[in-house]
Amino acid sequence: MQKQEVINRLEEMQREASEELSDFEKKFKVNPVQAMEWSMGAFGAAAMFARTAAVLSALSHKDASVEQVLHSVEQTIAHMAKYPSFSTSTSANLMDTYKLRALAEIRDVLMGRF
Repeated sequence: MQKQEVINRLEEMQREASEELSDFEKKFKVNPVQAMEWSMGAFGAAAMFARTAAVLSALSHKDASVEQVLHSVEQTIAHMAKYPSFSTSTSANLMDTYKLRALAEIRDVLMGRF
């Protein structure tokens, strides 16, 4: 897998997440209660935005290979699956679930499945 192809796809995913967050922000300004009631997409978009930013940062180092970053992502996925969040904050637990999901999607991209 070409590093630049991976970077391009991750940047696209980050743009899509950013657009979804912007849509949520607009809806929140109009009706905060309704926006929060239907905020699952915002959780997913926020997680994807943060995780793609972290992976893109790792890939920006000239010596970093896709394989090295993939290994790191897989280690993080394994750790998060092994030690899930059990916070008293429901939203924190939900965000951790969406972060794990985002990493799984990013893993697919790093493996060339996009």
